[in-house]
Amino acid sequence: MSNTNEADFDAHTPANAQSKTRTDVAAQVVGAEAQTYDHTVERGIIRKIDLWVIPFLWFGYGLVYYDKAILGGASIFGMITSLELRVVVDNSVVPPITSTQRLSWASSIFYFGMLAGVMPLTYAFQRFHLSRVIGAAVVIWGLCCMSTALVTDHRGLYVQRFFLGFLESIMPTAFMVIVSSFYTQREQTWRQCLWYSATGAWTIIGAGFNYAFAGITSGSLERWQYLYIMAGSMTVVYGLCFFLFPQTPMDAFFLRGDEKRISMERLRQSHMGVRCNTIKWDQIREALTDPKVYLISLMMGLAYTGTYQITSPPTLTKQN
Repeated sequence: MSNTNEADFDAHTPANAQSKTRTDVAAQVVGAEAQTYDHTVERGIIRKIDLWVIPFLWFGYGLVYYDKAILGGASIFGMITSLELRVVVDNSVVPPITSTQRLSWASSIFYFGMLAGVMPLTYAFQRFHLSRVIGAAVVIWGLCCMSTALVTDHRGLYVQRFFLGFLESIMPTAFMVIVSSFYTQREQTWRQCLWYSATGAWTIIGAGFNYAFAGITSGSLERWQYLYIMAGSMTVVYGLCFFLFPQTPMDAFFLRGDEKRISMERLRQSHMGVRCNTIKWDQIREALTDPKVYLISLMMGLAYTGTYQITSPPTLTKQN
């Protein structure tokens, strides 16, 4: 897996005859013996990482949330009518009863895409260069988001939503791996909370975008199409920036000289690794037998189920 423990540092030193692809990046830098460092310098390093890494992840996860939730704003701006997402199911009463089941499916199919994408994409960024894999996935995701403006019916929307979920599935796991590659165990919880807080902040930011786009009264496209083009454009730019993002502290352009070595050393002393491209089956077995994994899965499943019931529109409504 992407992290290792202190024993791995000792076993995978530069003198080891094994291939470098099986060696944790940190082990190649700090060696087998623990090294001392100035904790005043360490605090400065943490501030630099906080300044560069966390805002970047925060903005990215905000895009994840916004691209997923944008369907609600688009529905207000005419997407339901344009793509025939509301159909009359009973004309015998006044007003007639209509169904938005197509819209509900468009919302749900996003998560089918996430289920399909999380395993292959997680394997890809674990096995290959993290920043390039994520950058490519984000750029394609942004293009997929922009392509929504070209959709002409509900079937096309289903396809777009599936692939949007497929591509976005890489982000939460990737961000957790990135945080674990820069921070010690004691520091990680708070940093994970910081980038995840983008979901709440981008609810407000998204509402601001919806308010701004509500004022559009001209142009050859409908307002919901402009909304998707804007969101996709921001995502493409973010994805291009991700190609420059360091996958380890050793690649970090904002760290200088000895700061990189200290960054690696403090991770080693926290029993954390950085990048190891080898699948470690003993860690997989440990995860499968850890009850916390199943408790977290249950917790997240219940949370998303509750959220979906609140945010999704009713299937049957009376047309006024």
